[in-house]
Amino acid sequence: MAQVNPSRFRDRLFLQDRSELSDDMGGQTPIWVNELEFWGKVMPRSANQRLFSQRLEHEITHIVQARYNTAFLECSEKRIRWVDKQERLLQIQTVINIDENENFVELACIEGKAT
Repeated sequence: MAQVNPSRFRDRLFLQDRSELSDDMGGQTPIWVNELEFWGKVMPRSANQRLFSQRLEHEITHIVQARYNTAFLECSEKRIRWVDKQERLLQIQTVINIDENENFVELACIEGKAT
């Protein structure tokens, strides 16, 4: 596990949740809503893909370190919006409560747009 230094949390990030917007015709349009704005550290990893059991799997591309927040606990339908030089979207795959003391988390992510 990497050492966490909160003074290096210089990336402004947004935890987004999928929602539905009703239109005038009674239909539903999926949208992403900012649930939490936070500071963290985005660290790039690999951008590899592999074929496993006839299925293309993506490997983790980024690790995000941040202060612990209960909003990170239910991340199955959430993503991180990161505005660096351009907007980038990180799909959360795993949340790790570092040292299990509820001070910091590491979010293992795959870069790419979600539908």
